Amino acid sequence: MTKKIELKNVDEIFGDFLTPEEITATDNIADAEMKVLKSLLEDVSAFAADVMAEEGLGFRAFARKHGLSLSMASKIVKGNGNLTLETIAHIAAQHGRRVSLSFAPAED
Repeated sequence: MTKKIELKNVDEIFGDFLTPEEITATDNIADAEMKVLKSLLEDVSAFAADVMAEEGLGFRAFARKHGLSLSMASKIVKGNGNLTLETIAHIAAQHGRRVSLSFAPAED
């Protein structure tokens, strides 16, 4: 005898534990996080592009110089990786740079 498993979608699961207002607030926070993450990734991507142009590095040379897999280097250059602070610090340090974060008010 096979037991049927009923699956719920995420909204149904959240609805069991959160009010509609809490769900909306959570969605808004997630959207804000994605905007901040996208901005950070764009900054790192722009820095990588500048480094490649200034040093005449091709994509593979950039990856090799920084000890990155081609996949990770591609994500950095395209601005869509999930980089650790360690990776960002490594890239900056290899070019005599430091990284600073600024916690400014969000722009709508």
